[in-house]
Amino acid sequence: MRSRVAVRRLFLSIVWCLGTATAAAAQDTTVRLEGAGRLGASADEYRGTSAAYGYEGTPQSVVPEMIALAGIGGNDVVYEPGCGDARVLIAAMHAGARRGLGVDIDPDLAEVAYAAVKSAALQEKVEVRWGNALHERFLLPHFVLSDIADVVADLRAHDIDVELSWLLPFVEFRFPRIGVTTISGVELELRSAIEPWYVLGEEATTGGAARYVDSSTERLQVELKGFVPERHVLTCNGRPVPLTMTGTSGNYVAGVRYKAWKPWSALHPSLDVDSPLAFDLIDRAGRVSLGGATYHVVHPGGRAYDHPPVNAFEAEARRSRRFEPMGHTTGMIDIEALDAQLLRRAASDDEYPLTLDLRRRVPRGWGFGESPPRDGT
Repeated sequence: MRSRVAVRRLFLSIVWCLGTATAAAAQDTTVRLEGAGRLGASADEYRGTSAAYGYEGTPQSVVPEMIALAGIGGNDVVYEPGCGDARVLIAAMHAGARRGLGVDIDPDLAEVAYAAVKSAALQEKVEVRWGNALHERFLLPHFVLSDIADVVADLRAHDIDVELSWLLPFVEFRFPRIGVTTISGVELELRSAIEPWYVLGEEATTGGAARYVDSSTERLQVELKGFVPERHVLTCNGRPVPLTMTGTSGNYVAGVRYKAWKPWSALHPSLDVDSPLAFDLIDRAGRVSLGGATYHVVHPGGRAYDHPPVNAFEAEARRSRRFEPMGHTTGMIDIEALDAQLLRRAASDDEYPLTLDLRRRVPRGWGFGESPPRDGT
């Protein structure tokens, strides 16, 4: 029986980690609701998300089936990223779970969830947090793998025999490597990352009504080894990448969000495609690009593939052909303009400090003077 419980918990850990990482890992980067359950003024600018996009919770008739399928018992701790109004957490507590933790990116829903927990007199067992760590940090493979390692260490500490190496193939499958190159001793690696897609509102079709999924936006992770911020700047399509340290000297990561293609029905139909993505490693002292890499989101020649890849090897071959370990910006680079963008970004208290969103327009004053980039305003 003990082994069956261990296997079930390990399976649930894998599912949570490979999906968006565990909610417990977000505790250091989220705000806990307590007392009256009201968030401060810092949350005001993020309000209205549920009203703008519409919130539909899990149907009440489905919740008991979910609890039964999970087999929640008296010694379980339930984590729910995107907890909404906490109806699943509350049902899990009534089913006998020991403790619960819910996280939601919408401050209005987080407050609703906390009010529901208090109304059910479960605030001592259920913790509700507000924040976006699960919508940025844990969309990148580096932080997901780090979280999985923490889960494995916790399982091993409780005498459950599991190895991190068992899960690495799943991580590699979920976050495939796009390409890697070395520029003046600095290793640059690109990997696919998780990008949540919006479900749009109903649209009329010949057969009735449909709700399209906006799959036009994608995200990747760029990781640098041997990077020295006092000497280097990394840019993508001429924009500085907001790199963050990983805890290992010289190792930095960041996310890049971009418009991959332009469907006829999308959340932002007027935005242009950002492909190809051109990365440059800039030398601060010399004010020149030391080298770069280019990633073509689609076939470099503009051709469409005749069929989907038949297996993982063909998919890997296609990715490698779309990655070019060459190509860089010529001429002198305006380092002051790049630093001004990074400083403005830090001073603006950006909601997603680890992600360069190429879809967002850059204000004219962010280091470009009278010569804004092609997507500047």
